[in-house]
Amino acid sequence: MLKALGFKLPANPLLQVLGLTSSATVISLLFAVLGNKVISLSLGTAGIAELGMFRALGGIVAGLLSLGYTNWINQEISLRSDAETKHRVLQTFIVVTAVQIVALGGVLLFASGLIADFLFDAAITDSLRFAVQIVLVMGLVNAIMQNVLSIFRGEGLAYDLTKIQLLTSISSFLLVFAFVRLSSTGLALTIGAGGIVGGSLATVLLGRRFGFHFLTHIDWSGGFKTMRRFLIPSLMIMLQVFGAYGALLGAQSILRRAFGADALGNFNAAHMVV
Repeated sequence: MLKALGFKLPANPLLQVLGLTSSATVISLLFAVLGNKVISLSLGTAGIAELGMFRALGGIVAGLLSLGYTNWINQEISLRSDAETKHRVLQTFIVVTAVQIVALGGVLLFASGLIADFLFDAAITDSLRFAVQIVLVMGLVNAIMQNVLSIFRGEGLAYDLTKIQLLTSISSFLLVFAFVRLSSTGLALTIGAGGIVGGSLATVLLGRRFGFHFLTHIDWSGGFKTMRRFLIPSLMIMLQVFGAYGALLGAQSILRRAFGADALGNFNAAHMVV
């Protein structure tokens, strides 16, 4: 894909990997900036204000729901790359995903309304409450996507990883043009819609490489034991993510209440550039 865009890759395999990842990162950042510009031109500072809060909330959800799987898999595959280890990694991924879905379901049922009321206070509307629920779901999508990508990183599948990243960033940008017409709901969808497209490709590539035979018999007990082993050591990292995004989200909420959506939009625009 990068060759088709005019990029020349070096002969050295290590430099090729570095070239692929760095080029994909630059392209992803470019499309992210362009997407923000489209939203700004279409919805103004009020749109950027909501988008910034939605991204912070999505970051909290994705960070907490990752459950430390990303850190564990990189260590697990780097130390052992035998068939048994790969099977355990994939089985654990299924268990972690099930736990993520159940956890988010609980939040949607019992806490989504409270979260929306806290963030938007007097400005809350039914459409914003629905948008917050979508953001929570998109946060789950991003958490699952992070865990899937960690499998490709652990296996050293740089070419597949680049394809997924590029498809995710390009589709995210293209979908913005449709989503800006949906106001708050559309902004909420931008948080993880590209991840759904990229995740679809990742699923196909994952199936080609490993097959789906591991789905025929899932060792739930073994998966939960493995998850407990890496969940506790990863709590500090999860709390750090929560603290960083939580502080940002809290500041955004206070800024919105004190100075209005336009001031928050200007703050978020500056923050996105940084």
